[in-house]
Amino acid sequence: EQTFNDRAIEAAKAEWMNAATRLRIEQVREQIVEQAAFSFDFISLLSIASILAGVGLITDNTVVIVASMLVSPIMGPVLGMTFGGRIQDWPLVKTSLLNESLALLVAIMIGAVIGLSSAFVNVAESWPTNEMQIRGEATGLYTGIAIAVPSGMGVCLSILGNNTGSLVGV
Repeated sequence: EQTFNDRAIEAAKAEWMNAATRLRIEQVREQIVEQAAFSFDFISLLSIASILAGVGLITDNTVVIVASMLVSPIMGPVLGMTFGGRIQDWPLVKTSLLNESLALLVAIMIGAVIGLSSAFVNVAESWPTNEMQIRGEATGLYTGIAIAVPSGMGVCLSILGNNTGSLVGV
C-alpha cells in the first residue's frame, strides 16, 4: 500500500516527465523549424545539390547523384510537414509545404537550365542515359520508396537522438 508521500513522489515524477517531454518536443520543433526555413543557406545548398544531380544525370554517374542527395536540404521541410502534422502545428506544416514547393520549383528551373545548356555539347547525343531511364521506370520508383522510407526513419532517429553526425550516411 502506498503512503501519501509515495503517491506525492510518483505524481511529481509524472509531472516532471510531462514537463521534460514538453521541453524535448519544443527543442525538436525549434530544430526542425530552423531546418525547414527558406534561408540563404537553404537556397545555396539546394542550388549545389541541383547542379550535382543534373551533372550526375547527364554524365550517367550514380556517385554524383548520391552526392547531390547528401548535400540537399529538402529533408528539412519534409520533417517540418511530418512533425508539424504529428504535433498539430499547422502553421509549421503550411510553411514547410510552401518551402518544399519553392525548393521543387528552384530545382526544376536549375535542371532546365542545365538541360538546355547541355544541348550545345555532345553529351546530349546519348540521351536518355541509364540513370535517366532508371528514374523514369516503375521499378526505379519502387526502389526509391524502399530507400526513402528507412532513410526517413534514420533521419528521424538521428534528430530525436541528437546524433546528427550519422545523417551523412542517410
